[in-house]
Amino acid sequence: MLELRTPQGPTGRLLREMLAGKKLLAGHVKAIVNYGYGDASHLPTLNANAGRANKYQELVKLDDKGVRTIPFSSHASDLHGVILGRKLHHTQGKDIVFGVGHNRDYFTQLVPKHNEFRVWVFQGKHLATYEKKLDYPGKYGKRGRSKEVWNWHNGFAFHFVQPEQVQDKLKTLAINAVAALDLDFGAVDILLGADRRYYVLEVNTAPGTQGAARQGITSLVNCIERWAKGGFPERN
Repeated sequence: MLELRTPQGPTGRLLREMLAGKKLLAGHVKAIVNYGYGDASHLPTLNANAGRANKYQELVKLDDKGVRTIPFSSHASDLHGVILGRKLHHTQGKDIVFGVGHNRDYFTQLVPKHNEFRVWVFQGKHLATYEKKLDYPGKYGKRGRSKEVWNWHNGFAFHFVQPEQVQDKLKTLAINAVAALDLDFGAVDILLGADRRYYVLEVNTAPGTQGAARQGITSLVNCIERWAKGGFPERN
């Protein structure tokens, strides 16, 4: 019924297994699900626009739609304080360098942070929220890693947050970010600043999963199943 287009990797394999387990990948293809890919098709398609813009272009779109992002610019001189150099295409924050002159494509301003979250969304609905926590302190700041980068290599992992503990404004910001990029679903990385304001870092169209806490991708698969069995309705 569905064709899944996804990059190679553990999350892609997991998603394929989950959809196959619901018998959604068998038979004649009637619709497309893009996980990280954007591809035009005459068939009904989820996330047809995924991957069509680079990270800088996505920030511009978010800003144009009034979604609060971290301060960014193609010119470092437009920003203040600590400046981070970024590449147009990146994953897991591996591209981040401090300052200018490192052959980077655009720049963001360092926002002192209190926490980071990843919020899963499908067609205007909040699916799951995860909070980053330092699970492996032995990795933190080692091998020259900046302590400002909260990723797996620096010892951080995602922890599921019970839905009733997630602030409405965090959910709304994530929902608005996915809508601003004309997507059906995504996992939005959001920073909670020391000023207690939320800032969108980026929207992931092929988010990875870590550990046994799979509420996000499980809820996404359930939404895809309802979409397929409901006759592939267009997004409002």
